[in-house]
Amino acid sequence: MSRRGKQLIYGIFYMALLALLVLLILPGSTGSREPACGGIIVENECVSDYEEVRLKLPPLLLKADKSYAALLALLENPNSDYGAREVEYEFQVSDELGNTIFTTDGFTALYPEESRYVHASISKETAERGMRARFLMKRVSWVGSAELMRPNLTIKNLKTAVKRNRITAEGSVKNENALLTDNAKVIAIIKDSVNLPLFAAETNLDRLRGFEEREFAVIFPESEELIKFYDASSTEAAVFGR
Repeated sequence: MSRRGKQLIYGIFYMALLALLVLLILPGSTGSREPACGGIIVENECVSDYEEVRLKLPPLLLKADKSYAALLALLENPNSDYGAREVEYEFQVSDELGNTIFTTDGFTALYPEESRYVHASISKETAERGMRARFLMKRVSWVGSAELMRPNLTIKNLKTAVKRNRITAEGSVKNENALLTDNAKVIAIIKDSVNLPLFAAETNLDRLRGFEEREFAVIFPESEELIKFYDASSTEAAVFGR
């Protein structure tokens, strides 16, 4: 073999070796969410003593008069030292044959040891055909607890009543600390007399200043079925900020 041919072969060999070393040294270079240690990467360190985000409440497909429907699930982060800066998830709705007829994506944060509702509304057509809800956790971006400043929000004076043929949950949200909360989402769930969820709806409050208290109203669809079966004393409301 000529000298030039040998140089070419040696060059290809060393380039391949260099590429292999880069893959071994650079964290996350393979695109895998979980490294070889079997855990997650938090602040450039491999963490194995953690628990995955889990569903505390299975996904629910809640209907009202076959014309309105809502999707609801409750997520839980069991970790005290790690939070999720962002959780990407997907709701799916299937028909009576099991065929997926609707999907919708969403994003939320999840602080250490927090449980948080996620909610979505769906179209009238999907409400009529939908029979079952599924929930898919697509991606979780973990960070150390010190990197997340958790808002301190509380709901006060919650009342539920029928106004103009619609159930309305009203109250106020209080920002209990001095920091601005960019967005506070209130999710209200009306229930029947045995505490089973009937429907869910939400509203958003933007730029809640430090120690501010602001009123909210969550208005549900006009539905004789909801009005007939709901129990005003069983309404649940939760607020989540970021």
